[in-house]
Amino acid sequence: MGRLAIFGFQALWSPYLLATLIFITAGYFLITVKFRYRFKNSKPLTSKQAFRFLTGITLLYVVKGSPIDLMSHLVFYAHMIQSAVLYLVIPPLFITGIPGWSW
Repeated sequence: MGRLAIFGFQALWSPYLLATLIFITAGYFLITVKFRYRFKNSKPLTSKQAFRFLTGITLLYVVKGSPIDLMSHLVFYAHMIQSAVLYLVIPPLFITGIPGWSW
C-alpha cells in the first residue's frame, strides 16, 4: 500500500471540482453554440476551439481533481509538474478555446 491508500475517494478524486467543471463546460457550450445568436458579431464555434477548451478542462481536472493534486502536497516533484501544467499549458488552451467574439 502506498501513501495515498489512507485517503478516501473524495480526497483523491474531488467530485465537487468535477461537478463544477461540468457546469462550466455546459455554460461554455450554451453560450457559444445554443445562445450564440443573442450576441452581436458572433461567429460559430470551431471544432478546434471546442477541442482546446475541453482539453483545458480535462487537464485541469487531471491536475487538480485527481490523486496528482494530493501527491503534489506530499512530493515536491509532483508539485512542480502540477504547477508547470497549471501555469504553462492550461491557460493557452483556455485562451485559444474561447471564441474571440466572447472576450
